[in-house]
Amino acid sequence: MQERHDLLPGSCRKIVQRADLFSYSMDAVLLGKFATITKKTGRIIDLCSGTGAVPLVMSERTNAAIDAIEIQEALVTMSRKTMAINGVSERVTIHHGDVSDAGAVVPWNRFDLVTCNPPYFKVTEDADLDGHDPFVVARHEVHLSLEVMIETAKKLLKSKGRLAMVHRPERTGDIFAALEAQRFQAKRMQFVHPDQSREANMVLIEAVRDGQPGLSVLPPLIVYDETKDFTKEFRDHYVSS
Repeated sequence: MQERHDLLPGSCRKIVQRADLFSYSMDAVLLGKFATITKKTGRIIDLCSGTGAVPLVMSERTNAAIDAIEIQEALVTMSRKTMAINGVSERVTIHHGDVSDAGAVVPWNRFDLVTCNPPYFKVTEDADLDGHDPFVVARHEVHLSLEVMIETAKKLLKSKGRLAMVHRPERTGDIFAALEAQRFQAKRMQFVHPDQSREANMVLIEAVRDGQPGLSVLPPLIVYDETKDFTKEFRDHYVSS
């Protein structure tokens, strides 16, 4: 299958993708811009990294070392090509591995920031899903549950390190329960709405390991206006920032 090089929104960087594999979408770019990165952020890791959109976005925001873990080998290959063509391979390292066994490829308790755009959908007992289908693996929790992802993030992070994720709003209760079970405190949350009249279809959440209570709910991001163009606020954030 022929590869294509797509331009990231608001960037001069390109990402390698293929039509027969899961491609990055808006949620990955928003996560890469949402995660808190400061001059003190020393080491970052992205879980369920796909084609590498999240680390690629973050690589424009920091010179810190970034690791990434992806279970699908074909996506790992493309992600490594992406980092090479953008000249960031020396500081963005893509690992082929299972997030639940992250300690096999990176050290525990060394990271200041973990990001994750995980599979969104639970797998029911009667679900008949192909665990080898790349789209199924990307969208459904066939290889990684929300709870295991958050437990893994805790093991990767230093105390007071941050976990930033993007997910579906209907899973917010599950997310908060899993965070509490692993002694995270949610600190920042933002909902993303397709337009002013529709319910949110994404939620961005950032939590601190061993953090103190205190959640800030940011103003919602509204993607499209009544003419089906990006709203000014969203364009400024997504395309221009």
